[in-house]
Amino acid sequence: MSDFGARSTVRADCFLLADAVQEANGKLFVLGGGWDRLVLSGPETKAPPMALACRIIVPWLDTNRLLRFLIHLQDSDGNELLGNINIDINVGRPPQLDPGADQAIPLAINLTDLVFQRQGTYAFKITHDDQDLARKIFMVAFSQDVQARPPSAPFAS
Repeated sequence: MSDFGARSTVRADCFLLADAVQEANGKLFVLGGGWDRLVLSGPETKAPPMALACRIIVPWLDTNRLLRFLIHLQDSDGNELLGNINIDINVGRPPQLDPGADQAIPLAINLTDLVFQRQGTYAFKITHDDQDLARKIFMVAFSQDVQARPPSAPFAS
């Protein structure tokens, strides 16, 4: 909830990479969430299905109007790889909502058939009104260039 009428802005308070995400009844159901490294067999290999779990906070004064969000996938040079994924929402004001209250809107964005032509750093980001709300950076590596860790080696913390 907002500070009783204090003006807040549209924002994302959750933005997570996952294997799959579903939204139901205002909740996000996340499978295999929180990864930041993707290992593929090579540059022509389709990535396995992946998803973004996002929760948008919509202030009272931004309800009852169209809000447009854009999902971007960029490489480390800032090149757009997907084009934009547009998400339009219009959040109403349910009768039981306290005046001035923010509302949390969960978004599940599932992606398939992505191909990464080179190894390196990539980022998904979500924007609204040309403002970055959140960014999730991850690495792509090709298996022929990744040294296998011996089975007895401990995980790095």
